[in-house]
Amino acid sequence: MKWPPTLCWTAPKTINGNRHFQVKTYGGKNEDRWVDIFPTKNKKRY
Repeated sequence: MKWPPTLCWTAPKTINGNRHFQVKTYGGKNEDRWVDIFPTKNKKRY
C-alpha cells in the first residue's frame, strides 16, 4: 500500500456489501501501520 494512503479507494472485493471507502485516520510506522476506514454509503466505522 502506498503510504500515506489515498483518501478514497475501491476494494477489489466487497466488504460487508461495500466496495467504496474513505480513510478516516491512519498512523504507525513500518510494519505497525494501520488505517481506519468507513464505507462511503453509510459512514459506519469498520
